[in-house]
Amino acid sequence: MRTAKFNLADTKFAFVQGNRTVDEKRLEKAIREAGQVLIPIYGVFYKDIKDSGIEVFDAQTDKLIDTPTDDYFVVLDGQHRTKVSLNLFKKKQEKQGTPEDPEHAVMNFADTIPATVLDKDDVKCVNPLAMIMNINTSSKSWSSKDFAHSAHMLKKNDEIVSVIYWLMELGFSISNISRILFFDHKALNNQRLADYSNGKGELPECNLNSKLELFSMLRKLGFSVNFLRKRYLYEIIIKKNNAQKYEEFVNALSQLDTDTVKQIEQLTPTDFDNGKISEIVARFVKNNSQNIPSSKFDLSENRLKENLNMLSLMAESVKVRQPKAKKKDGSGNKGKEATKQSCYTNCMLEDVV
Repeated sequence: MRTAKFNLADTKFAFVQGNRTVDEKRLEKAIREAGQVLIPIYGVFYKDIKDSGIEVFDAQTDKLIDTPTDDYFVVLDGQHRTKVSLNLFKKKQEKQGTPEDPEHAVMNFADTIPATVLDKDDVKCVNPLAMIMNINTSSKSWSSKDFAHSAHMLKKNDEIVSVIYWLMELGFSISNISRILFFDHKALNNQRLADYSNGKGELPECNLNSKLELFSMLRKLGFSVNFLRKRYLYEIIIKKNNAQKYEEFVNALSQLDTDTVKQIEQLTPTDFDNGKISEIVARFVKNNSQNIPSSKFDLSENRLKENLNMLSLMAESVKVRQPKAKKKDGSGNKGKEATKQSCYTNCMLEDVV
């Protein structure tokens, strides 16, 4: 390991797939005012990790590098600092200034960025992406969404990790994902997810098929994603499970009509904490007891695949519906591909976002 200063003009920087998305505005003001990056970035030259087979992206273009050269410096910690420095250096070269970014501040920006450089021996036994997660677990600089994204990249074929990632994309907190999958809001956290992704531990036991069937049932009943992001309904379900009344309560839930679902969603936080959900469900069961058949989940492998695919589509629809995806063509209509995808997702996922 050694320290260095890299010239921004001729050093080729790369990022690792699975590292968190760069927010270029996060540090720009502080770095611009300081005139340079004060805290060194942390990384390794590609030649020392190329045997890992990891994919890297050019820091300037954000595009996947098909055939990386050995002289790429792969940033493991400091993406934000690197990206902001490159952007400010580019402005300096172009002599650009804005009211928020006076020309003299840009023109005085340093031409170099400090770095801590790992050598081959430092990384020979560690997956670079796992190293990124370890660095940021210690520094607490990553969000839960960052950890879920990187875990998904490390364990692409792990169904539980995929579900965690998709739910995170849909805006669920890690504590509520823990409720949904493990019936315990403390069972999952960033550290445990990072350890599991790095092969250092296991996730809690989870009957994924059953948990996804429950989530799918609640969605089909009309409970919105926005409502399910909150803790209230799942906390009641968990309490019923702990009291050995899970099947009875879920069976009652499965028969709720649209009006009752809307009534539950309109409750206040105080109502939830005072047990109003249980009261509403119990009243519904009492008034409709002769019409409620028993309900069982389909726990087949095919059904699991359907639920996984549906959750994946829900997560993808969030990206489809971002404002930038709603571009119009010259006639004032959405582009054909956007329209096709929008129609497909809207039919099934009306209230995802």
